[in-house]
Order: sequence, then C-alpha cells, then structure tokens
Amino acid sequence: MPKGIYKRKPKEPRKAECCPDKKHFARGLCCSCYWKAYWKVHPPRVRGERKKIGDRRYYRKNRRRIIKQAQQYYAKNRVSKLRYASAYQKAHLKEHNAASAKHSRNNPELYRAYGHKRRANKTKAGGSYTVSEWESLCKKYNYRCLNCGKKRKLTADHVIPISKGGTSNIDNIQPLCGPCNSSKGTKTTDFRRRNG
Repeated sequence: MPKGIYKRKPKEPRKAECCPDKKHFARGLCCSCYWKAYWKVHPPRVRGERKKIGDRRYYRKNRRRIIKQAQQYYAKNRVSKLRYASAYQKAHLKEHNAASAKHSRNNPELYRAYGHKRRANKTKAGGSYTVSEWESLCKKYNYRCLNCGKKRKLTADHVIPISKGGTSNIDNIQPLCGPCNSSKGTKTTDFRRRNG
C-alpha cells in the first residue's frame, strides 16, 4: 500500500474540566489545579515527618552497616574531609562561632567535662567522666557542696589536682561550690571522707 494515502487525524488535546481553556493533565484537571489538590492532600510538613520516621526506622535496622560504611569512607577520604571541614569553618566563621557558643551555653557540664579531659591529657594523667556520671555524683551528695554544705551551683573539683598528676576519672572528682573550689586551690583535700 502506498504511503501517505491515509492521513492520521490530528490528536486533539483533551480539555480540562476545571479550566476548559487549558489542557487536561490528570484526573480531568489542568496541571496547576492537579498540583494544588496534590499538595492539599500531601502537605510538605507531613511528608517530611513521614520521611524522618522512615529514615529512623531504616537506620535502626541497618545501624551497624551504616556506621561501618561511614568509617570506611572517612578512612579513605580523611585528608579531603578535614580540608573541606577546615575551609567550610573559615568561610562560615561567624555562624560556627555562634553555634558553638549556643551549644556551650546549653550544655555547660559537657564542656566542663571536656575541658577537664583535655587538661588531664596534656599532663599525660588521662581519665575522663561523662555528664551522667557527674549528675549521679551530685545526686549522691544531695546537690550540696562537700566543704560548706550549701546548695549552690556545683563545680567539679579534683581531689588530687591535675597539676600533681591527678586524673579526670570520676573517682578523683568531688562536687564543690565555686568559692570552696577556688579556696582549695592545689591542695589535696578529700572532703568525701567527711561526708561519706
């Protein structure tokens, strides 16, 4: 049969029921009306929450594998990751400093513990304690200073000072208020025996 004898009828675009002057997109709606209806049923906030729940569930199931992959990736790309982190921090210095200051204000005990650990590592004495260990130690002594017995804001005092080779382990820490901790100085005084 020779070509071109039968011409195809031009396909007429279906008109949308919502906006007759626009083309039909899906479910009898034009493109803009379809997406308006879609976002009403699936708001971004709800989808985001569902995605978070799904992501958490996936992480719990595959935690070990995910951590192992992340460690392997970091080991391979350590230099480039550190270089990128350093460059990013320099480029966003104000934001980084503001975020760090906010985090230290919200978690003072964590930063104190970190500072003690750092000082102990510098003197090669070592040792560290967690925030939960510090909280349980304060609770044990009813949140009172072991020297004056007053309920004040407590600070972590080293029984054997770091300058004299004391560690930052929790068994070398006693809760004292600021003035008592300052007056004790670098003396090796164990107030826990009095209150034991």
